[in-house]
Amino acid sequence: MADRGTAMTSRGRMLATLRREEVDRFPVWLKMANPTWSSSQPEPYRSMGGTALLQACGCDIIRGCGFPVQALRPRVEESIEIQADRRVHRIRTPDGELVGIEGLDPVTRSAHPLVYPVTTAEQLGRLRWLYTDTSYRADPARVEAARRQQQVAVDADSITMCGIGPGPLMHLVQHLCGPAAAVYLMTDEPALFGEVVALMHADRLRELAARIDGLAADTFWLTENTSTSLISPSLFRTWCVPHLTAYGSMVRGKGIIPVHHMCGMLNALLEDIDALPA
Repeated sequence: MADRGTAMTSRGRMLATLRREEVDRFPVWLKMANPTWSSSQPEPYRSMGGTALLQACGCDIIRGCGFPVQALRPRVEESIEIQADRRVHRIRTPDGELVGIEGLDPVTRSAHPLVYPVTTAEQLGRLRWLYTDTSYRADPARVEAARRQQQVAVDADSITMCGIGPGPLMHLVQHLCGPAAAVYLMTDEPALFGEVVALMHADRLRELAARIDGLAADTFWLTENTSTSLISPSLFRTWCVPHLTAYGSMVRGKGIIPVHHMCGMLNALLEDIDALPA
């Protein structure tokens, strides 16, 4: 710990923590400034803005500061239909359609898979088209707007973040196949499974390059959601570690601090996670 008589700014404290430097006190950022948490709380917390809520709780503030990128997928057509209690995602490929259905929780506003779009080898083959010949484009005006947001955050004594969703294996396990089908396909169709993962990884590298090019944020979060309740340590080492190493190194190469977001039950993975560039 740093000298307790020397108070740090909140921004300085958070950056020092992420750099593994000494700080004046333990930093605190509670994951509550989002509709999933606030919508189930009583007033006045339910109606508070994210920053006001965190400040009321004495938190160090992390603000969002990214920009969207446009995905260009020449081989597929996608559509999302929002119904009262579900979201239907259709992916039309040259080999046929994939359909995923998520249930929408009215209280937390979160989505949970009801029907996975990929559970058979035939569907896994169709999935290849989603990641073939893709490209990503950022709007220069939104990039500049994000730079202005970064300066606002610095002036407000905050650090900033943006990020990307899970890598190939965790995306398959969580959203596309489900845990059981992902393992079955990995075991029964190893060549096809490996081909799909390679396509997903190459697609992720293209998306990541578009997201971090010109980025002004302090941190970039790799929202992996890893948990040994979903995958084993050996699966993490075989599939996730090489991908996360590539993504973290890419972010760090831009002078941005990479952060891995994990979801618990990680004791068996701690040494592997510690070795990642983040």
